[in-house]
Amino acid sequence: GIVEGQQVIFPDLPSDFDGLGLMQSVSELYVDEGATLSFSFCHLTLQEYMAAFHLSEQRVERQMKHFQEFGSKFHNRLLYDHFQVTLQFLAGLGKFAGYPTNRIRSIVSHSKSSSELQITLDGLHWFFETQGSSSVCEAIGGCRIIPRLHYIRLSAFDCFVLGYCVSHSSCSWKINLEDCCIGDESVEMFVHGTLEGEPPHSGHISALLLKQNQITGSGLNQLWKSPTVLNLDTLDLSFNPLGNGGSISLLRSAVGRNIRRLYLRRTRIGVEDCQALGE
Repeated sequence: GIVEGQQVIFPDLPSDFDGLGLMQSVSELYVDEGATLSFSFCHLTLQEYMAAFHLSEQRVERQMKHFQEFGSKFHNRLLYDHFQVTLQFLAGLGKFAGYPTNRIRSIVSHSKSSSELQITLDGLHWFFETQGSSSVCEAIGGCRIIPRLHYIRLSAFDCFVLGYCVSHSSCSWKINLEDCCIGDESVEMFVHGTLEGEPPHSGHISALLLKQNQITGSGLNQLWKSPTVLNLDTLDLSFNPLGNGGSISLLRSAVGRNIRRLYLRRTRIGVEDCQALGE
């Protein structure tokens, strides 16, 4: 085929070619001599899935190479985004089966430490696509996970994926989500992610840094519904508009928890809230 922009064009197919509803005819600009029509996939997602399916039929070594080189050779952001989707499909199809443990770790993280893994946002999505596969859980099991997410604009779905990965691991997580444009909806999606799928949900968060987002008291109350924060040690809510009543709900929800470090700088809490915290 011919790569034209984001699409792959197939110019050498007969006019009676049956694309099974997956392909469509395109402009005659790409018609070669002896062919009457050119075809492309009806949607880029179909093209990305078929590319992932092709890669899933290749040797494990070649699949690992694509994961490990991802991002280093794509300077065009558009191509990067579409190959990102292809690799998500590949992770879901193969679930990293047959990959050596150390290679899985190097694929999902940028850390050389055997006890701490700095997992990337792409790595989180790949883990999510495997639906908590035993291969990935075994590879990261026992490690402390430190996602590289701060200062990245996270979507609500990204937060859902993060929650799912935390819950379905057997790890302790230190999560820094400073200035990630997170609001109450994203917090709620994170909680839904931690509750998704079959138990046991054994992963937990030891430190959660939510500085400089848009979380209110309502979002904070949602957070306490997640089993992943039961053993939370550090919580930073600085520069979030908790508002009046926000700290009171926090105080009541924190009763019986092990939170030792609580940061509430410039959270717009009132005098009564401050008094409640001091009691």
